[in-house]
Amino acid sequence: MNLTLLRSLPTHDPARYQTTDGLDEPDRTNSLRAEEAKAALIAIHGLSSYEQDTDCSITDQITNLLHLAHAEGHEVRQTMETALQNFLAEAGELKG
Repeated sequence: MNLTLLRSLPTHDPARYQTTDGLDEPDRTNSLRAEEAKAALIAIHGLSSYEQDTDCSITDQITNLLHLAHAEGHEVRQTMETALQNFLAEAGELKG
C-alpha cells in the first residue's frame, strides 16, 4: 500500500461520482459520501466531540473499523488496500 499517493490528491470535488462497486448510483457523489461519514461520526462521538477534534474523531473511527475487520476475520491489509484504491478512484485523477 503506497500512502505517498495521498500527497497528490486533487482538490475535493463534491459533485464527483465514480463507481467502484459496479453499481450505477450517480447520486452517490463525494459530497454525499463525506456527509454520511460525518453523520456517522457525530452519531458515535457526539457533535461537541466531533467539533472539538475532527481529526481525532476521524482517526479513531478508521481505527475502530480496522478492529472490526480484524475481529471478524477479514484480511486487514487487503481491506485497507481496497479502501485506498476505492478512495483514490472516487477522489479523481492524481496531480502530478
